[in-house]
Amino acid sequence: MKIKILLTAILLTGFLANAQKKQRKLRAPIWITHSKNTDVVGVSFGILPKSLFNDSTLTRTFGMRVEPSILGAFSWMIDKSPVATNEDSFKMIMSEAPTEIIYGGNLSTGIFGEAHVHGFSAGIFMQQLYRMNGIAVTGMMNLVQSGNGVFIGGFGNELYKGNGIAAGFGNLGYRYNGIQVGILNTIKETGHGLQLGLENDSQKFNGVQFGFMNIVDESMIGLQIGLWNNANSLRGIQLGLWNKNGKRSLPFINWQFKG
Repeated sequence: MKIKILLTAILLTGFLANAQKKQRKLRAPIWITHSKNTDVVGVSFGILPKSLFNDSTLTRTFGMRVEPSILGAFSWMIDKSPVATNEDSFKMIMSEAPTEIIYGGNLSTGIFGEAHVHGFSAGIFMQQLYRMNGIAVTGMMNLVQSGNGVFIGGFGNELYKGNGIAAGFGNLGYRYNGIQVGILNTIKETGHGLQLGLENDSQKFNGVQFGFMNIVDESMIGLQIGLWNNANSLRGIQLGLWNKNGKRSLPFINWQFKG
């Protein structure tokens, strides 16, 4: 009994000491995002990514975050997308602790950095987010590592892992489940759902492709409808002017259900 009491006391002391060490500040109703270990209830304002100030601590906003950053106007000048291109790089990126988490709304000229948004995010130019759950709307592009919800970008959307609806001029996903609507829709690895556009390309896809040109480089289970359809390994039906799969090429209608 004494041993149990002693162990409980040791654990409680350690917990209280750790809580004291990581004590967070609470600010309301208006504060800045450039504040270490701070929770803002209300409206938070930011100008630049926290990483530019060598600040890796976490700021959480419960309400509305506003960032009129001048960097947003130059976001189109980035020479390489920050979105992961394989599982290893994705895991490495997502292992980084976020510097900002927004529960509610985010309004900015463009958001960058290790940010997570749960709610709504709207940007004038480009939005770079580690995690986005909700609705993201931007005039240029949404660049998201992991996202669930609706993504609308004037130029398009790029996600490594995504579930939901992506609408824009061009949509790129690596592992994407849901709907892509745009001029050019691309899935680099695996996809499930619907691709609707002038050209739809996928590595592996299960679902429906509807467009002028539909291409699946490896395997597909489902339906292709377009002027020209091509699937190297198909379990399904092709409807179009010319249809090609691993078994045959035919006009108007083609099919393949086994190799």
